[in-house]
Amino acid sequence: MQIRYEQLNGHLQKNLAPIYLLTGDEPLLMEEGCSAIRLAAKKQGFTEREVWQVETGFSWQGLLDAANSFSLFSNKQVLELRCTQTQLTETATKALLSYIAKPAEDKILLISVDKLDSKHQKSNWYQTLLKIGITIQIWPLEGDNLVQWVKQRLTTAGLTTTTEGLRLLAERAEGNLLSIAQEIEKLSLLFGKTQISADTIADIVADNARYDVFKLSDAVLQGNSKRAIRILFCLKEEGIDPILILWSLTKEIRTLASMAYQVSRHTSVEKVLLEQRVWEKRKPLLRQALQRHSVTTWRRLLHHACKIDQTIKGLQVGNIWDELTTLCLKITKNQ
Repeated sequence: MQIRYEQLNGHLQKNLAPIYLLTGDEPLLMEEGCSAIRLAAKKQGFTEREVWQVETGFSWQGLLDAANSFSLFSNKQVLELRCTQTQLTETATKALLSYIAKPAEDKILLISVDKLDSKHQKSNWYQTLLKIGITIQIWPLEGDNLVQWVKQRLTTAGLTTTTEGLRLLAERAEGNLLSIAQEIEKLSLLFGKTQISADTIADIVADNARYDVFKLSDAVLQGNSKRAIRILFCLKEEGIDPILILWSLTKEIRTLASMAYQVSRHTSVEKVLLEQRVWEKRKPLLRQALQRHSVTTWRRLLHHACKIDQTIKGLQVGNIWDELTTLCLKITKNQ
């Protein structure tokens, strides 16, 4: 069965499953999810723990041997397996399938792995695991979900703040939950359990936002000009090569120009998204972008991107960062 991360604590109040798989690319939530499972298991008598970090030469047979072995003190065990998607080779998946087919009664298998692609999620071992175990896909928090997470984290620390303070704290460390957690811990140590103003947060909390060119692309597709320009400014301050930023934007523009052309030929947006094999999570962004501009406008934006490329290469005169800012604003605004 698959559950959401927010449902985990409620689930752990009941009988535990024989197998848990956590997958995602948000390190803090992954670690805290695993910790919650380990704690719940310990309370139910699983007092021993064996951890494997999958590395080159790892013996998957060792996992099966551990499953069939008995503890010296007859205690129940948590078998913890940490790996990456690329380490789930044919040998690995065969071993997992063998374990899943007959899980040990006195053991809980806890698997943590980075974000699994659709190929793995459709595989036999994964689908079989869903029938007897629990899978949790952990997504990066954004927007209101991130703000809500910050609020809960503050409450746990005995702190409160205004709506402005919540959004400011989330904005200052956007995309880096560990950084937010550390800042909240710092605020708790400085002020104890109290109400903290937005001005205090602005003065004390460092700007630890973790941006990249892909977040910039998402912001412009969403039509969020303020966020897009802030990300662009941060990328500039971090010394990111403008050619990398232009590559990311041009890739999106070229894709949308092609999609807009198909839509102009009376192909439905949903069919175009399906044919382009767009990830489910990105479909809303592309729908918004397609609604804002026609195929003609997307081609003009592509021409603008070409001019910026020539400016970067010294073939045209101009301010590269001003041109990138203008391009972002053109993508975000409605026609």
